[in-house]
Parts: sequence; structure tokens; C-alpha cells
Amino acid sequence: MTKAHQTACRRAGIVDFSPHSWRHHWASWMVMTGCDLVTLMRLGGWSSPAMVQRYAAVSADHMAEAIKRLT
Repeated sequence: MTKAHQTACRRAGIVDFSPHSWRHHWASWMVMTGCDLVTLMRLGGWSSPAMVQRYAAVSADHMAEAIKRLT
């Protein structure tokens, strides 16, 4: 998988993106599509919500949309 991943990234012009980066990307995407942290924790195999929060990040656009919903 590593060789195929490296080849795909090189062809796409993507740098500094490891196979492990997919885990971060997936967790972030799940949160931004509305998945709750407990479900994500179980799906991702993390043992604590703190670990989920290390992996899942939200974009600035996502945060701005959340603020708009409050007003």
C-alpha cells in the first residue's frame, strides 16, 4: 500500500501526505458531516474522546457555518 500511495500522491502532485494522514482526513470529514464523537471514537478504534479530538479537525468554513446557525 505504501508504494501505491506514494505513486498516487506523486502523480497528483500531493506532498507530505502519508497513509496515516488518511486517518486524520477521514476523522475530520466524519465530524464535519455530523458524526458525533462517541460514534467516531468507536468507528475509528480510539479508546478515548481525547484521542478523537487529536485526529478530527474542522475547517474554518465549517466553524463559520456553525456560528451562522446560532444567529
